[in-house]
Parts: sequence; C-alpha cells; structure tokens
Amino acid sequence: MSKHLFLAHSHATYRSALGVIDFKKLNPSACIIVRVNGFVCNNPPEGVSIVEIRSVGRPNVNSVRRAFEYRRGLKERDNEITELMDGETYHCYISHTYYDFARLIVTHPKCSGFSYMEEGLTSYYQPGEVAKAYTPWSFPGRVKLLRKLFFGRRLEDKIGFFADDYEVCYGFTEESFPGWRDKVAIGIDKLFPTIKKDKPDHPPVLVFDALVELGMTTADLLCEAIDQFFQVCKKKGDTTIYFKFHPGQNEEQSIKVIREAMARHPELNLHQLAKEVCLEDLFTDYHLKVFVFNSASGLYAALVGQEVASLNPLLESVDPSYRKSSQALPEIYNHLVSRISVDNT
Repeated sequence: MSKHLFLAHSHATYRSALGVIDFKKLNPSACIIVRVNGFVCNNPPEGVSIVEIRSVGRPNVNSVRRAFEYRRGLKERDNEITELMDGETYHCYISHTYYDFARLIVTHPKCSGFSYMEEGLTSYYQPGEVAKAYTPWSFPGRVKLLRKLFFGRRLEDKIGFFADDYEVCYGFTEESFPGWRDKVAIGIDKLFPTIKKDKPDHPPVLVFDALVELGMTTADLLCEAIDQFFQVCKKKGDTTIYFKFHPGQNEEQSIKVIREAMARHPELNLHQLAKEVCLEDLFTDYHLKVFVFNSASGLYAALVGQEVASLNPLLESVDPSYRKSSQALPEIYNHLVSRISVDNT
C-alpha cells in the first residue's frame, strides 16, 4: 500500500495536512506527518502517525573533513524514511521546495511524486513571483561545492523555491495558488474548524515575522518601527498588547533587540503568546485587532472578519529599502489588510 507523507512546521501546515487527508479520504494508517523545527502536532486523527526526522545538516566552509560524516548522515536519513514507509513508495505533501529537508524527501528513491499544500503567504503568489518578495538563500561558492560533494544532486539550488514537477496544489481557498495548474480548494473550514458566533473582546495582538533572519531589514531599524507603533498604542489608550514571535526568529538576530525595545515602554502591558498557541483559534474564538508586518496570520485573521493592520509603513519610513519587499505582497493581502497611517505617530 502506497503511503502519504506530510511535512508540518506550523499550525497552518498541520491543518493543511489534516485537511488534505480528510478531503482525499485517505486511509489514516497510510498517512505519516513529519513534524519539523520542533513543531508539536496536537490531537492527530486516530491512525495517523506523527514522527520527527533529524536534518542532515548544512556544511560550512570548514566541513570538508566531515564529508564522510555528511554522506553517512544522508544515508541514515534515507534509510529512516524507507523504514517509516515500510519499504513502500510514498507521495509527499510539502509547502515548497525551498528548504533542504523538503528536497531530501522529494528526491528520495521511494518518493513517487509530490504535491504542494498551503502554508501561508507563499501560497498566494503567482508562479515565479515569490522571489520578488523573498530573497532566496544563497550559499557561497565553496559551500555549494561541498553540498554537491556531500549530497550529490539531492539538494541542488536549481530545484528552486517551487519545483515545477509537482502534481497538485492544495489550498484552503479558491484564491490560493493563483495561476497555478492543477489546484484544488479543500475549504477554509479545514483551517478554521470552528468559528464562534459570539466572540468576547481580546486585547490587540502583534504578530512578528522573521524579517531580520530573512535579510529583509535590520534588527535596529525594525525596533525603530516598533517604537513608533508603541507610541501609537499609548496615544490610543491600547496599553495591553499580546505578541507572538515567528518560529523562524532567533534570540541573537532579532528577539533580544526586540525585547530591549519593549523594555523602553514600561507603560505598556506586553504579554508574549507561547509558540504552542494557535493564532487561527484565537481569531475564531475572540474579537480582536491584529497587527502584522507581512505575516500570513494577517491574511487568515482578515478572512474570518478580524480587523487587521500592517505596520509596514512604519518600517518603510525608517528603512526605504524594505519597501521593495512590502510592495511585492500578494494582491489578496493588500486587499484585505489595511496599512497603518504614518501620520498616527
């Protein structure tokens, strides 16, 4: 029996996986969800397996002596995947082919094909448009050579952000994957299983992106924009604000500096939401205002009627080069998410 392998690194991708399983009426015992980057998959359907597979690692310029170690690691991961599939072939469901682990399972000898499933904003761009908003990771020449030496053609950069030999694109809405061939809308209810009619009020929520980690701005400039935002909040009397960091952010590159910026505003009651908190559930359980930069959470919040404002104008005012990224957002995002007025500051 052929298997179905899903990669889940966020609440959206996890619900995409569950949605595809339900939409296609797949046999749960043939479905395996691989959780990535420490993401926790809560309440999986009976019969669906949840597993974790270690990465093969990224070689650096001093890794040449570890060539055999990396080759051995690649073989171990391949064997681990083969065992998980009980030696059977499998179809893979991923959000894109940008990161190494996706490329690893797509190029595995037992992989019979792959499809895309919705993960966020990248699922709302026209084919070939993603590169205008995201600067693809580029390895130095020596590292590219080492990657080819260690991994052969398995992780080649030319595979691209979205390899074009996929089978189907599964999105939550008809607007997902615009212009893509062979796309299927599995239903927004797969992302929002329950929506409360009577929602109690909730303080505003600020959702961060991994803008610094992706090289779209600097930590210092981001904090200048955050300072402006907090001044707006104080003027409007919004003294209690919840916030959530992006899983792609790390302490040294951005989180530490953001916390320092927050400490400059002791008048505000700032509460961090744990990474386990599902924002999509927050959007359906409460009435609240959501502030974002480029986060897909802004789009999803708007889809269920929440008021959403982007802080991009504040960041553009201190970092003009950031405007290139903010102006390359998908059309639906610009339609549903308002932009905060710089005049408010």
